[in-house]
Order: sequence, then structure tokens, then C-alpha cells
Amino acid sequence: MALNLNIKLFIALLWTSIVTVLSTIELDTTIGTGIKIANKDKYAHFIFYFLFVIVWYNYFKINNNFKNKKIVLVITAILFGIAMELYQANFTISRHGDLLDVLVNSIGAILGMQFINYFFKNKTA
Repeated sequence: MALNLNIKLFIALLWTSIVTVLSTIELDTTIGTGIKIANKDKYAHFIFYFLFVIVWYNYFKINNNFKNKKIVLVITAILFGIAMELYQANFTISRHGDLLDVLVNSIGAILGMQFINYFFKNKTA
């Protein structure tokens, strides 16, 4: 069980690190310019936070002592998304904070939990 817990923690920390790095580094803005989809970066934001909630839930569901984990997890994901946007606005040159990104991050987190609630409704967590 400890190994399984460690693997799930590793995956959650790895995903959080990936989101953090991709949110703070300078990205090549020419990638995907041939694809004409309005606000296509918002899909990435949605997926980042949708998966953020799922991987952390997968870790925390093992720990039965973590009360109210679902709402705490969604709030944590939303606050993390806000923190990333504030970091971009205040501490990077090539990135900027965006309220629409905060909204999409939040929607991703909320729908990630809805996904969990729907597909794992018969399991205790």
C-alpha cells in the first residue's frame, strides 16, 4: 500500500511540476499558428486543472483521514491557478496574467471533480 501511495504522490507532484513549469516558462508562440481555433490556449488550461484535480484526488482518496477532501481539493486547484496567473503577471517578462485563464482553470478544476463524482459515485472518498 505504501508503494502505491508513493507512486500516486509522485504522479501528483510530477503533474503539479509540469503545470508550474509550463505556466512560467517562455513558450514558442509560433507553435500551432496554423491551427485556427479561437483561444486554443484555454483548452490547455482546462486540461491542466481538470487533470490536476483527478491526480491529486487519486492520491488523497487513499487517506480516509482527509475530511472534506473534494471541496478542499477544488479550492486548492483554483487557488493554485490564481497563484500561477499572479506569478505570470508579476514575475515573468514573456507571460502575463489573464482573468480568463483563471476562469478556465477554475472550470477545469470543478469539472474534474464532477468527473470524479460521476464516475466514482459508488466508491467512498
